Amino acid sequence: MATAITLPREVDLSANRFRKDENSYYLCNALEQIEKSYILENPREVKEYLLEIRKDEKSYSLYFYNALEQIEKSYILENPREVKEYLLDNNDLIPFVNEAPEYINRIFGYVPIFLELHHDPEENWDELFIVIKTNYPPEKAVELEIRLFDEWFINIMDKVGNRLNFIEKPL
Repeated sequence: MATAITLPREVDLSANRFRKDENSYYLCNALEQIEKSYILENPREVKEYLLEIRKDEKSYSLYFYNALEQIEKSYILENPREVKEYLLDNNDLIPFVNEAPEYINRIFGYVPIFLELHHDPEENWDELFIVIKTNYPPEKAVELEIRLFDEWFINIMDKVGNRLNFIEKPL
């Protein structure tokens, strides 16, 4: 394990910097850039530290890649690019979106499940909707929606706020 090191304040080696940077050029060449800019007492220690960050970044990226892949298998994405971008921007929603089909399938049976991103530019909000499409009569659909709410959604409402919701719609 690499030892903690101290570098000048201008050198941002925080994992979040790398995780949010879509261009991995900075990460791959960080040691080279640092060596050009600073005289390092222990370059090997810096390299080990950067490799640890890189490993964390790969794990982090792999987690989201796998999570989004699972979402694509479980849902029909209405506007795939926008939905994925929204989920990456609100990545705390990903586990809830991934667990929803289990509850939905248990309560509604195996039905088509859509993910739709709704925008309201006038009110300046976005909300991701899990849309459950069924052939149930309205009374039965409402009954099942209430059951899904009681068994699942009520437990996550405080965590998802107004960023995630669900609705049943007829096929």
